[in-house]
Amino acid sequence: MVLQRIYRFGQRFVGFMGVFTGVRLVSSHKPKNEFLRSKDLSSHGPVSAPHAFSWLGDIAPCFGVNGNNVQIIDEPKHFHEILKSNARKATQRIVFTSLYLGTGELEQELVDAIREACHRAKTNGNNNLEVHILLDYNRGSRGVEKSSRTMLTPLLKEYKDIISVHLYHTPDLRGICKRLLTGKMSEVIGLNHMKIYLFDDSFVISGANLSTDYFTNRQDRYILFNNCSELSNFFTDLVKTVGSFSFQLKEDNSVELHPQCNIHPFEGNIGFMNWYPYH
Repeated sequence: MVLQRIYRFGQRFVGFMGVFTGVRLVSSHKPKNEFLRSKDLSSHGPVSAPHAFSWLGDIAPCFGVNGNNVQIIDEPKHFHEILKSNARKATQRIVFTSLYLGTGELEQELVDAIREACHRAKTNGNNNLEVHILLDYNRGSRGVEKSSRTMLTPLLKEYKDIISVHLYHTPDLRGICKRLLTGKMSEVIGLNHMKIYLFDDSFVISGANLSTDYFTNRQDRYILFNNCSELSNFFTDLVKTVGSFSFQLKEDNSVELHPQCNIHPFEGNIGFMNWYPYH
């Protein structure tokens, strides 16, 4: 019974978190009904890219992206430099979501880059800059003296009118599971695993977390999308939506539920499926 509940929740939650969101990276001027469906591909010989992926538009939102605006990042060091340089230059928004933020020197450089953007906005009288950071509650709280949370609380103290930090906690980790599964074991039930690093109208989609190994010698996938306002708006709304039913980090390192969330993620017996509006 427990495994069935976890499986059902996993299916719905993965869908909600955007895994089934189609992003069309190729363009075509043909009407949608002229595209071949995936089930028809085998009988029509070689198929061009627009035809091969057209079925995504039937099940998920699609966005047109100019191929010249897509860049493959090929090294961890380059990934780190792009995150820092783009964060420094941001004037409208910085939106990061990851499993966690590491606690080393390279991670501190990234935090300092965000601080630079906030300082410049304050100095120049720019009231439009917003910074939204979403991490996993359990993974982001790991560590006694230093954690993802302690890396970000100084920013909250300095720029609390600009920055919000949210910590997603899976509602399936409650009751006896919450009491028995502690530390790393708590993450087997569920966590926030989105990796989106967004600056104004550009962003990086990756499998990499924000930590030293991913900035130095752990190769992952990193794709930079430049000047994609519609997709940037979509991912910004996604992160804000997940943040609206997550914990909000405060400058003293305590947490409170987002004001819009009236269901506690792990207290009581009400499961996520009882209030999730899209099931």
